[in-house]
Amino acid sequence: ISKLFDQQNILLKELRGFVFFHNLKGEITRVSDEIEQVLGYPKSYFLEAFKNGENNEDALNVKMLVKKALKQNKSFIDLEYDFHKSDGSIVRLRIFEKLVFDDQGKFNGGLGICTDVTAQYQSKQELIDSRKRLQNLIDNMPDIIFIFDNSGLVLDSHVKDNKSRRSLIGKSLFTLVPSKQREQTKFAFDLARKTEQIQTVDLKFNYNDDYQYFEVRFFSLDKNRMMSIAKDITSQ
Repeated sequence: ISKLFDQQNILLKELRGFVFFHNLKGEITRVSDEIEQVLGYPKSYFLEAFKNGENNEDALNVKMLVKKALKQNKSFIDLEYDFHKSDGSIVRLRIFEKLVFDDQGKFNGGLGICTDVTAQYQSKQELIDSRKRLQNLIDNMPDIIFIFDNSGLVLDSHVKDNKSRRSLIGKSLFTLVPSKQREQTKFAFDLARKTEQIQTVDLKFNYNDDYQYFEVRFFSLDKNRMMSIAKDITSQ
């Protein structure tokens, strides 16, 4: 156990973390010096918390997880949670603990690694939040977006009606626009593809005897795809 503890402690020298070992009663018997830097508490606090863990929520939680793992015949526990440091700040901790057994299979305790993963957690949350904001933005966009291949076939689209979206896939842009405006639309589409510069065309559609006007911008997405963004300008 001592050898395992020392090996893991060496591995954590360059990480923001510490190593601990507890006996079969759940009492911490060894903990590395980095604990104060990570948790903001001295080693004595940590040792006492697991010795008299009835009043310490964090100690009770770890002990409960160890008991649960033993009942399920697992050999490790892995969890993340928020920890309140002594200065009031909150850090995200990850605990990975290997349960240790003797040659007869008797439980002897656990060797745990606790690391501060706050930065990684925040980056992950920011990415999730960013994706949610982007999706929300797309979902609320009044514009109609099409992605085409270089010949004008619809590869994907964003329209309010999902049923309409599915029916548009595979159709040609030039069959979707009014016949009188196809030549103008094809010219703008081809020019945008060749020059890789945005080309704009105004289109007029007749819906149930009502006219709707759209400003459509074509531009090259990459060497194989084109994109259009259509904005309803009827009220302008």
